[in-house]
Amino acid sequence: MKTILIIIGAILLVLLIVYLIFGPGRKGADDEQPPLPASVQRLVPPSWKVISDQACDFDADKQDEWLLIYQYDSVEVHPSGQEPDTKLVVSPIGGAIYDAELESPAEPDSSQYQVTAITPYRLLPDFALGKGQGYLGESAVKTLLFPPVDKDGKCAPTEVGFLGYSSGNTDGATALPTRLSLFYWAGKDRGYQGSLFIGNARIDAEIPTEPNQFVTRVTTYNQLNDRSLLCQAMSYTRTGPKQQFFVDPGTTTLDFCYGAPPDPTYPDGAVAALLRGNVPSAANDKTKVPPGNSFLLPGVSLPPGLTPPVTILALTNTASAAPVPGGGHICTPEYGEDGKDWWCGQLAAVVTSEVPVDGVVREVAWSLTSVSQKDVVAEVQWRISSVELR
Repeated sequence: MKTILIIIGAILLVLLIVYLIFGPGRKGADDEQPPLPASVQRLVPPSWKVISDQACDFDADKQDEWLLIYQYDSVEVHPSGQEPDTKLVVSPIGGAIYDAELESPAEPDSSQYQVTAITPYRLLPDFALGKGQGYLGESAVKTLLFPPVDKDGKCAPTEVGFLGYSSGNTDGATALPTRLSLFYWAGKDRGYQGSLFIGNARIDAEIPTEPNQFVTRVTTYNQLNDRSLLCQAMSYTRTGPKQQFFVDPGTTTLDFCYGAPPDPTYPDGAVAALLRGNVPSAANDKTKVPPGNSFLLPGVSLPPGLTPPVTILALTNTASAAPVPGGGHICTPEYGEDGKDWWCGQLAAVVTSEVPVDGVVREVAWSLTSVSQKDVVAEVQWRISSVELR
């Protein structure tokens, strides 16, 4: 009996040690942030679902403020093709900074006690002048601090930013950001001001992680209803923090939303790839590229003054490619002996573009012909047979 009690006591002692080490009282890396003060919690609208909070000195007053990231206006949507009881919760994401400020110095004859006021400054969405539109993200938001928290744990950013996602989350390569918001403290009257960028395909920006480095260039990609996944791309620049972004002249162009594919499937894609300075390549180790390593057939040249990469102001093409009478031919007239395993001219298409040529916007007509391997005629590649400057 005494032996059994000793064994039970030893087990209880081990359980107690495990609880003290791994139980709720243990502080891990994710628990270093102090809890949201009750005074701030009482000011958070009950309809908000707080995702995260962070204490930093956002306004350079030597006191911490509280950044809240929250979901609002949540709705349930039934995804088509799923079971009837399947529901997807959709909710935009907003942000606010709560500032607890001491009255200093105290107002004369006001009170013998110092007054503390807590002011919620909305980032986005907001009702204030100039900030009535927009939100931080849809499915997820990643907070950016410029500069980041230093090695001593000091958090005093000059700017705070957010990468917003429309699908997926912020972990690894699960999704592309479609929004970028940047804010800075502009004083009590204006609160936090900044810039919002939206690209429904993606946002591209270099996000610095070193002190005294800030986002100075942003490119937005907004998708068109195009089979080659072309976007309206536009770049914005500035020279430093707390400054307004301006459109970088000459960067507004049609471009591939996610970069040019190795050898675009459609004729409009081949023309766009050429104009944006790309050359064809094999998609994988099982595909081949027609001879010449160019979107231009041998002997075809670009008009004088047209030197890729150039901005594409417009790109039009017919939806279909016309079959050529006779069904095409072996590509020896185009490529010589290197073309004996290729079939040319089964299909033809015309694409027109508007591009700057010697500083003047000109229309360029591109005639394209199909090129495919003799034994894989279903995989069509497009090459330019003539170029007309209009």
